[in-house]
Amino acid sequence: MSYNRKLFIFCIIIFVFIPISFYTYSNINYNKYYNSVLVICENDCSDYDKYSDYIVKNKMMYPSGNDGHSALWYKGYTLFLALLKLIFGKYWGSAYIVANIILIALLILLVTFIHIKNIKYKGLPLALTVFLLFNITVLEYSRILLTDLPFSVISGFIVVLLSVGIGRSKLLFILVALSISLAASFIRPTGIYYLFISILYIFVFFLPKNISKSLSIIIPIVVSICVMFISIIVTNYYVNNYDVYIELPHYYKSFVEQLLKFNYLGDDMFTPENRLGAIIVNFPYKYFYLNDGSLIEIAMTFIKRIPRIFELYPHFLYPSIEISVILVIYYGVLYSSFLSNMFHAIKFRKSDPEHLIMIFLIIGYLLFFISISHVTTRFRLFFDIMISISASFSLIRFYKFFVIKLNIR
Repeated sequence: MSYNRKLFIFCIIIFVFIPISFYTYSNINYNKYYNSVLVICENDCSDYDKYSDYIVKNKMMYPSGNDGHSALWYKGYTLFLALLKLIFGKYWGSAYIVANIILIALLILLVTFIHIKNIKYKGLPLALTVFLLFNITVLEYSRILLTDLPFSVISGFIVVLLSVGIGRSKLLFILVALSISLAASFIRPTGIYYLFISILYIFVFFLPKNISKSLSIIIPIVVSICVMFISIIVTNYYVNNYDVYIELPHYYKSFVEQLLKFNYLGDDMFTPENRLGAIIVNFPYKYFYLNDGSLIEIAMTFIKRIPRIFELYPHFLYPSIEISVILVIYYGVLYSSFLSNMFHAIKFRKSDPEHLIMIFLIIGYLLFFISISHVTTRFRLFFDIMISISASFSLIRFYKFFVIKLNIR
């Protein structure tokens, strides 16, 4: 049987097996508290459920209000939920879980078919499937009514398309990434980051190849550093002019409120005289950093968030020794494979630039993320999925070295 035929069969298995296995996992972990396979949590989840019900009932979009989840940036997600409810009725929860996992299968297939002609990465779909199937957080959040999993997977499409578009000089890939990033901006507001990057990449594409590839590496970092400076300056200004913040118009006040809450005041927006401190970690535990509101101290808040994103702790749903050991092994392999691919990308940056572009797109989002948000387990989903894509290439090289070069059978 030819390689292409084997690959086609394997891709069909991925597309069928992954949704079935994830959905089976969801049924095994039937949630008695919510009386459903789908988990609808009290805060964000219930808001999305409520607003999608409004669309179904009134056959129109709900107005934006004081609640942040009614904003324009989430209306694409609630519209998607409303369509599921209209099409599948009482089975919409099951349809939502299957839709999430089909997205993951499509991501694996996209990565597979982009690299189908490269014989060096024959086992790439298997490596990526293993990384995603053994990720407990991906498994669990596929059945929780939050934007995190669909946004992270869709961002995976964008990063893959942008890196290959610039790396191989394919404008169509960048245009598709631009379209997807526009959709991602209506799932979560942080989708604006990749929308802006995609627009810049279109301009960069028409420059000489050497310049465009160099700029595509620099742009994500420069954009993120600019956002960091804005976050630091805005937070610092309103810390020292809190009375001005009180009088701000609503559309701007909500943005400033988030920066003050995350970078200075704390969880419940206390006054500067009675505060908890900047939020570093919000879940599965709370960790605050009491800074003085100066430019340097706010920047230190951002730095303190970085290691917490990759922190290993007992899984909040399954706090057992066995699961903790599995997590240590899993993330040990994942992070070491990612670092290996990073070194490889730097070494072959001229002959194979798309890997380095992908890594800098991930690092750029990391810098952007720490400047506008606290850390929580579900926000780490983005980095788990992105790092899994990059690490898969290294895992294939590792396999070839030990199995083929050393003749281990």
